[in-house]
Amino acid sequence: MDKVLINYYSSNVWICGETYESLIWNDKTTEKPTEEELNIKWAELKKEQMREKRNELLKECDFKFVSDYPHSSDEKKQEWLSYRQSLRDFPSVWEEGMEYPLKPE
Repeated sequence: MDKVLINYYSSNVWICGETYESLIWNDKTTEKPTEEELNIKWAELKKEQMREKRNELLKECDFKFVSDYPHSSDEKKQEWLSYRQSLRDFPSVWEEGMEYPLKPE
């Protein structure tokens, strides 16, 4: 819960405990978010983190697609193309705990 509060409510005044019930909301400008609102924000934050990791994985293999990169075979090139497509499609199929697509060897 503290990551959500820091990320989305850093300008508000609150004291975070271990549970929602222990969250002390001292902010006079806004109401304390509901537990459901915090859970929605937590899901958004996790999806954002997944996208950041996915983007890193895409960047790590960008060099394989410069025009003069030597692929050992057309089959190997196709494996990398498929991997990159899987990474681009990943956010639409992602569920919490799901592993990222495997990088070709």
